[in-house]
Amino acid sequence: MSSHHFVREDQEPAVFVLEQVNQGILFQLLEWSPRLIVAQKAVELITSLGVKIDVVLCDEDLCDNFRDMLAFQMPVRFVVMEQNETCYAQGISFLVRQGCKAVHILGEIPYEEMKQLSVAFPLDIAVWNNDYKWNCCRSGQFRKWVTAGSSFIINAREQIKFQVDTTFKRRLVHDDLIVDLLEDGMISFQCMGPFWLGEYIN
Repeated sequence: MSSHHFVREDQEPAVFVLEQVNQGILFQLLEWSPRLIVAQKAVELITSLGVKIDVVLCDEDLCDNFRDMLAFQMPVRFVVMEQNETCYAQGISFLVRQGCKAVHILGEIPYEEMKQLSVAFPLDIAVWNNDYKWNCCRSGQFRKWVTAGSSFIINAREQIKFQVDTTFKRRLVHDDLIVDLLEDGMISFQCMGPFWLGEYIN
């Protein structure tokens, strides 16, 4: 079993698993033994991978089932979900109360919901879905040297400006503006306030 049984001071970002995940990314994020919180839909998957779970977020009527399933992993903390709030908001709220400063969330969260999370909670949030890693750029700025083949995605309805000092192509897919770099170069994004930026996961 992959274990992280030692005292932590929450210096590393917590990892919050919502659903099916890219296992390569999961194990990469677990390398520094962060606090691991798992939503009920992902408990069986994470257990099957031999990963130690710290916190389970679940419906009250499932607590006993998961307690039995995870008996060999104890201690595991159980947080009962409220019905009037999203799973990810409740998980982040718990992490804030525990003093966490940052979290990696693995799973799909709608764009508007991501915006609400970044307003409601003060910690740094990154969301990994199947294709992109989304970061909340609270400063309103992002600048990075990237290699050919890199892709970035922003919401086309937001007032976000970008500059690229090399060859690129842009494409609009529904409400998403995707910027594909054809050569190595510098890319920057700028907005009057915080914004969400997705970077393609190679």
